[in-house]
Amino acid sequence: MNFLLRVLTLAVSVFCLHLFVPCASAREPGTPPAAPSTAGVRFEVSLAPALGDQVRSGRLIVLTIRDGSRIPPAAQPVDGPFWTDPQPLFAIDVKDAGPGSTLVLDASADGFPVAPDKLPPGKYRAQARLDTTRESSSWRDHDGNLFGPPVAFEVPADGQPALVRLALDTTTTRGRPALPQGVSVVEVVSPSLRSSQLRDIPLRATVIPPIDMQPDRAYPAIYEVPGFGGDHLDGLDRRVRQRASADPASSEGRLARAAFLIILEPESRNGHTLFADSFNNGDRGRALITELLPAIEKAHPLIPKPTARVLRGHSSGGWSVLWLLMNYSSTFGFAWSTAPDPVDFRSFQGVNIYQDANMFLTSDGKERPSFVRDGVMLMSIRQENGGEGVIGPDNSSAQQWDSWLAVWGPRNARGKPADLFDPRTGQIDAFTAKRFRTFDIGLRFRDDQRRHGPLFRDRARIVVGSADEFGLDKSVALFKQDLDAWMKTNPPPADAKAPMLAGIQILEGKTHGSVLQTPEVRAFSSQMLEYFKAHGHAP
Repeated sequence: MNFLLRVLTLAVSVFCLHLFVPCASAREPGTPPAAPSTAGVRFEVSLAPALGDQVRSGRLIVLTIRDGSRIPPAAQPVDGPFWTDPQPLFAIDVKDAGPGSTLVLDASADGFPVAPDKLPPGKYRAQARLDTTRESSSWRDHDGNLFGPPVAFEVPADGQPALVRLALDTTTTRGRPALPQGVSVVEVVSPSLRSSQLRDIPLRATVIPPIDMQPDRAYPAIYEVPGFGGDHLDGLDRRVRQRASADPASSEGRLARAAFLIILEPESRNGHTLFADSFNNGDRGRALITELLPAIEKAHPLIPKPTARVLRGHSSGGWSVLWLLMNYSSTFGFAWSTAPDPVDFRSFQGVNIYQDANMFLTSDGKERPSFVRDGVMLMSIRQENGGEGVIGPDNSSAQQWDSWLAVWGPRNARGKPADLFDPRTGQIDAFTAKRFRTFDIGLRFRDDQRRHGPLFRDRARIVVGSADEFGLDKSVALFKQDLDAWMKTNPPPADAKAPMLAGIQILEGKTHGSVLQTPEVRAFSSQMLEYFKAHGHAP
């Protein structure tokens, strides 16, 4: 799914599983009312004989939706997570299960917010899936994962046990759309990542050529990094149609005729890589620059100059393009970023990881929010991480927080991404937090303003909404404060080309998704065109 579509439909489509814990003073959305305890729910999940003789191992997850929730009626449990009304889920590890076997999730299973035997009375729907392969943030993107139909069940209020029988009878198939005419995919197997990760890792990009491309001309390119959950093929048909249908006289139409659009694949088995060189994912940034980009430019008529390569990204993609510009400023000329992941770890979704003691609780004991809408906390950091811990123990879920731990932190003794904080108590580990400093964009700016100041003054544009549901505006505001202070004594040079393109804007009242529909962001097309013209790459 295209990353722009994802962020515009936050209320009904999401990337990772998030769940609620009832608070003592009020019932939060999705949390059932207090009720007598039950004798327990037992889930029995059978593997359909029709699946063949293959035995399977992996993570068996049962997802539920409680009747009366605010989840759209057409949604299925496996469509979760549901950020605005999180639902319970449970999981166990499975080894060598064959067709016809029955797997049991009972009181011993991992669960969030409770184990199966503590599920409150009420009516639910449940659905099972078996993740046998995890190479990206989406379980549907791989061949061989299993799932089954939803089943309605009830947890009785009289304390009687409930048995719920589920099936796994359908195998996922990695389907990819046919490429529109002229569109191509460049793929290389990375030698450097093979050396560090001890397996073949493909690097991919989808290349959309300019409309009415002239055979005797070389072109600049816009390199786009999708947000969390997106890949190089999401929304491809829509992108091609939009470029083709844009008025040729408009800035969008002129840009579509003046430049390639190249969509980069950001996924890994730990989720979004942010194109940063990391202990857990390998040197993803260096592999992009030294292996994939040369292959792209060899296959297509592109201008091999930094000013002919610009970056665009939103959310996790927004952080990625800023990081790439900082670290490969001789490769890329400019970056347009919207609602980037935390750019200053003094506000890591509202938490100062260097000074605060706890990721889950404020100093006065209140739950810290991870998703807020209209001033109401709909998901806490504890709840988000609790759900991820069920999907993939030891920070292996490939969901949002686990992807951050994989990129920005070290490995633990088991070779998995290390905990920044205790997953039960939220206590921040100061040693791991110190390791995060390497990837703190705001801190790196403050430590070397001579180097990074001109870069953000002249070659980056950041736009975020003040009502960003994930609080990303607070992190941007800290960075903006430091950049503005530096710029008071370091204005742009008089001979700068297109200097007014850069800057940081926080748009009042705009959310993580609605910021994309603002005039400020819609103007990116004309700004890119102006940038290319200023450097002689567009007529």
